Amino acid sequence: MSSTATTTRTMKVVYAITERAPGKSYWTRIGVGFVNQDGSINLRLECVPFGPNTSMQIRDYDARDAERDAEQSLASTRSRVRREPLEAGALA
Repeated sequence: MSSTATTTRTMKVVYAITERAPGKSYWTRIGVGFVNQDGSINLRLECVPFGPNTSMQIRDYDARDAERDAEQSLASTRSRVRREPLEAGALA
């Protein structure tokens, strides 16, 4: 099994689910989790949800998550402005 397949199999996505109205909930990705050899899970959260109508759910990382992560990475790379240092006298 490849390293990528192993990581994908042991990686989880953590969502905060906020109930806004009957039958309406909003899912926000808030971090990732990794399954350890003993079956326990380590979480790396970007934020911590709170509120009486909010719960967390841990789901398997799947192909849709990988595609979204790749798209976000590409967009982030494109949006960066590369700045080259000016050489002495370049503005003169």
